Amino acid sequence: MSDPFTPRCVYVGIDDVALVIPQLQELGLGAEVIFNNARPLWPQIKWEILLGLADDFHEAGLSASVHAPFYNLGLASRDDHIAEYTYQTHAASIEVARALGSPLVVFHTGFLPQYPHTMRGKWLDKFTAKLSSLLEVASENGVLLAMENTYEPDTSLFQEIFERVQHPYLGVCLDTGHATCFSKTPATEWVNAFAEQIVHVHLSDNDGKEDLHWSLGKGIVDFRGILSPLLDRGARQSVTFEVALADAGASRDHLNKLLDTFKPHETP
Repeated sequence: MSDPFTPRCVYVGIDDVALVIPQLQELGLGAEVIFNNARPLWPQIKWEILLGLADDFHEAGLSASVHAPFYNLGLASRDDHIAEYTYQTHAASIEVARALGSPLVVFHTGFLPQYPHTMRGKWLDKFTAKLSSLLEVASENGVLLAMENTYEPDTSLFQEIFERVQHPYLGVCLDTGHATCFSKTPATEWVNAFAEQIVHVHLSDNDGKEDLHWSLGKGIVDFRGILSPLLDRGARQSVTFEVALADAGASRDHLNKLLDTFKPHETP
């Protein structure tokens, strides 16, 4: 059958990605460039570095996706300086994604379940205002924003966001590891709730307690239950293996074997 989950990438930090291009070529995988270091984006985009990386990707024939900065950041931070910094680095990530040929930018909401319930409304007001502005940047650049589930205990926050913000450039990045170890709602329910919005999938395994980024098949993540509804829809999501580069080949092979077990009527 044709591959329903393509292009395929493995996540690599921005400081390392240029060094591992030969390994990515051997694996037949692209890279999800993670800006775990925002220096190339702020206070101004270091185009001399990033355009060189774009050329390297093009010459190597590699696909790319982009992950915006996320460490201690939040579009709706109560500290306006952090909220604005987050916005500016995300907007820069969108411009870089266009240069790298990435169709999307993955980002985190920054919401923490420890926030008091009384803060939720104000948090949503600030978040959706910033998100709406960011989506204008995304649409101008032709780049999707893929909102990744992280620490949310259930699907309700995402549902509220989509009720408030309806935009063709806003989608979901389903993180299978996060949905398994952080969410009280089963990962399959995340799929059912956002089947129409899922544009990208992060694949990693864990023990159901910690976000361990194990190779696929090592832990308890129900990849069949998660991927089957996406296959039934006939959708074509891109995927990123969120595992160590040394485990990327085994994870790729595990996904291929799993897809081969689906009956013909289960696939588009």
